[in-house]
Amino acid sequence: MDATRYIVYIFVFLIVNTPIYLQLYRVFLKDKKTFVIIILTILYWFGAVFTENFIPFIVVLLLLYSYHLPAGEGESYMRDIDIWRFNKLNILNVTILTLVVKTLLTIV
Repeated sequence: MDATRYIVYIFVFLIVNTPIYLQLYRVFLKDKKTFVIIILTILYWFGAVFTENFIPFIVVLLLLYSYHLPAGEGESYMRDIDIWRFNKLNILNVTILTLVVKTLLTIV
C-alpha cells in the first residue's frame, strides 16, 4: 500500500475513536487520579488499535448505559431532545468544515 492510504486510515481511525475517548474522559475519567487516567488511556488506545475497534464499541455501550439509565425520583428516562440548539451559523460552519475536510481527503 502507498503512504496516502495509510494516512487516510490514520485519519479515519482518529476521527472515529477520538470523540469516544473524549466522552469516556468526560464521563468516567475526569475525577480519577492521574495514574489511573494514564493507564486507562493506554488501555483504550491499545485496545482500539489491536482489537479493531472492539474496545471502543464496548466503551460506547458503557457510555450509553451510563447516560440513559440514571433517573431520579419521578424523573423520566427520556432525555431532552433539544440539547443541540442548531442555528443557521452552526449549520453553515459544519457545512464549510465538511467541504474543507472532503476536499483535503480527496487531494490526499
